[in-house]
Order: sequence, then C-alpha cells, then structure tokens
Amino acid sequence: MKVAIFGQGYVGLTVSIAASQAGHNVIGFDINKNLIADLLNGFTYVPGIDPKKLSELVKSGRYLPTHDFSDVQGAEILILAVPTPLDETRNPDLTLLKSVTELISQKFANNALIVNESTSYPGTLRNVIKPILDKSKLAIFQCASAPERVDPGNNKWMIKNTPRVISGLDYEATYKAINFYSTFCEEIYQAPNVEVAEASKIFENTFRQVNIALVNELAQISHALGIDVRETLDAANTKPYGFMKFTPSAG
Repeated sequence: MKVAIFGQGYVGLTVSIAASQAGHNVIGFDINKNLIADLLNGFTYVPGIDPKKLSELVKSGRYLPTHDFSDVQGAEILILAVPTPLDETRNPDLTLLKSVTELISQKFANNALIVNESTSYPGTLRNVIKPILDKSKLAIFQCASAPERVDPGNNKWMIKNTPRVISGLDYEATYKAINFYSTFCEEIYQAPNVEVAEASKIFENTFRQVNIALVNELAQISHALGIDVRETLDAANTKPYGFMKFTPSAG
C-alpha cells in the first residue's frame, strides 16, 4: 500500500519507519529541505531510530523522504503529523495543520483516507480538517483520527506495543484506518467517535503535564525542608494503588 506521511519530525518519521518495515511503500513529505537531505543520507536526530535501518529503507525504495508533492500522488492513505503548538495567547495554533490540509485539498488527485495524528482539541477533524478537504475538486476524502503515541528513545514502549486509539468519521474510514495501523501496531482501541479519540490525547498530555508540575513543586518544598525528594517518592511508590510515580525533571 502506498502511504504518504506529512511531517517528518519525531512522530511522522517514527510512523514512516514502522509502516515501511511492515511492507508499505511510504512517502515521507516535509517542506524542510535540509531535513529531507539528512534523511536521504540516513541521518536523523530522533532517538530510537537506527540510522542503519533508515539507510536500508531509503535504499530499498520502501521509504522515500521528499519535499516534492508530486511524489505523494497515488497514495491510498495520507497521514497528517505536523506540529500543533500554542500561540502567544496560549490558544491552539493550527496554521501548519490547515496549511497541509489545504495543500492536499488543492493538489491531491485521487480518493484517499486522511488520518490525523497531530494533537489538537476535540472537533478538529470534523470541523476544521474535513470542511477544507470537502472543497477539493480533484478527490473525495474519508477521514479518521489516530492521535500520536510516540515516546522517542523509550526502549520498553515503542510504536509496535503501544495501544493506538482510532476512530473515523464513518464506519468505512474507521475500518480502513484500523486495518492499516494493525499492520505495525499490536493493539488497537476503537473509540466510539473521533471526538473521544481527540479528547483522550488531550487528557493524556494534561495528566502528564500536571504531574510533572506537581512533582517539581514537591522537589522545591522538599529542598526547603531538608528532605530528599527521591526518598519521598520511593516511599510513596510502595503504595500499590492510587499512586503513579513521577520524578522531578525539566519535562
């Protein structure tokens, strides 16, 4: 199956490698020409990606990094994996997500499934991405959400054994997305709708960020009291329920 993945950062590249190794013909599209040149030469800054395997996939033709949009034509599945940061007022900045969706809507010339992996608020797929795609005069698109779950450098939980949450705007989109991700993910959780899938990702991030902030505050308090925060956490971690250990860090 020909698959195009838009965005070749740590999320897009990880999915690209996994899909390539599963036997798909993957086109990794990114507007950053320097990044594409590095990938073509087998170099990546993403932890957990073996440069040797990357080079082998590029040489075999199963993975093609490119900044030429014509290379993505003919793909059956298009995956959006672009950054969705916050703007200066702490609101979601969907500039890149809208931009890549507009590009696909205007230039992609065959029917395909669009899968959004980029993190965003509930309703993004249905109310932002789909209306842009519906303006296309060249193709008809189905849509699904599969929020990214990538932890670069984690040797225990990788893309293969980390469960994926997936849902489509209709049954066929859901079915196609699950079939695709099942080729390189061992466990799929089918959410009842795309909004639930999107909301689950937001809550996952919120849970992590709140607990990082909390344990960092504990570290400051412990320091002021002359207590070793690591010993405090080790003691608390003996509780077999209702506690999840976080350690002080920069995040």
